[in-house]
Formats: sequence, C-alpha cells, structure tokens
Amino acid sequence: MVKSLFVPLIVITVLVNKPFVKVSDIKILEGEKWIGTLTYLDYSSNKKTSILANLRVVADSTDKDSWIFYNEYPKEPRANGSEKITLLGNGSMFGDEKVVERNKLSGGTIKITTVKEKDKKKYRYTYLISPEIFSIRKEEKSEHDSTYFERNTYSFSRRIK
Repeated sequence: MVKSLFVPLIVITVLVNKPFVKVSDIKILEGEKWIGTLTYLDYSSNKKTSILANLRVVADSTDKDSWIFYNEYPKEPRANGSEKITLLGNGSMFGDEKVVERNKLSGGTIKITTVKEKDKKKYRYTYLISPEIFSIRKEEKSEHDSTYFERNTYSFSRRIK
C-alpha cells in the first residue's frame, strides 16, 4: 500500500514542476514598438552580419492566448512579415516550440528556453523578456552535431513612457 502512495505523488510533482510560459510574460511585449537588430551568420562570408529590425507585438482580439508578432526590417521592407503565436497546453507550448525552461533572473528579466525539431534539425530558442529589453537567440544542430551553433539573434529595446 505504501508503494501506491508514491506513484501519484511523483506524477503530481512532475506536472507541477513542468515549465510553462505565462500570459503575463508575453503581455510585457505588448505596447510600444521594439527597436533593434537581427544578427546572423552570413554563409557566403562566414561572418556575422547585422541589419535593423523592429518588432511590434499585438494581442489577438479573438484569442486571449494568442499574439501577432509584426517583424519590420526598415532597410529591407520586402522581408517584413507577421506571425501569430499561441500559447498551447497551458503554456507548455509557445507556438510550435516546446517550453523546456522558464526562470526569473536577477533584475526581473524572464528567461524562457524552447525547443523544436524540423527537417532532421533541432532548434533551441532563448527568449529574454523585460519591459525595456527583449531578445531571441536561435540555435541549431543537425542530427550529426553534438552541440548547437548560433543561427541568429534578435536584440530589441524600447523606452517605457
């Protein structure tokens, strides 16, 4: 009988400790436009290149767990676009990315790490969120790699009025 008490306790502990994104984490991104850069590895020169990038995050009026991320590239407007991102599974999924870590760092910045697999590659995303600074680092590794390499990083800031 003692054994049967431990199994439910273990299941409850695993579920409680599962990382998730909170709606309030993403709400921090709403409001004023984010101004910054996209830095990526230029494969033709094998050097890091930066371009201007802006971001605006707007709550989806039809779904309380969704936001539209509007990406703007001032010097490359043809690359402008938007993406709807929805929190799924009580925040355990950020769009199509599985949440593997959520921590509050000193100073109040929220760090969220997600992963996804696509085309036999693994991707890891690290989000740093605060009212004045927001960044997204995308890392990649193929099935033959043992470590991730940095694919690109968005770094944004904004003034809070």
